[in-house]
Amino acid sequence: MRKRPRKAKLREVLELIEQIRPILAGKNPDAIGAALAELQATLYAGMQGIGVEQLREELMAMHMRMVRNLIPICEREMLDRGEFEQ
Repeated sequence: MRKRPRKAKLREVLELIEQIRPILAGKNPDAIGAALAELQATLYAGMQGIGVEQLREELMAMHMRMVRNLIPICEREMLDRGEFEQ
């Protein structure tokens, strides 16, 4: 199976974000967090096979690193759009 180029993957991610963002806009942050946790748990639950527990742990750790790295970027973007004051 041939890997898709990075640009194609990024484009797919950005398209998903733009589809999801309006659905979450204005919702309670607790509800958003719970919904995202449920979706992520469903993703991991669908993984089966030998070594799946270790794979899940590695993916969850990677996910949290990505979240931490994205927070300052998202804060700057929100500030630039005037969504909140610093």
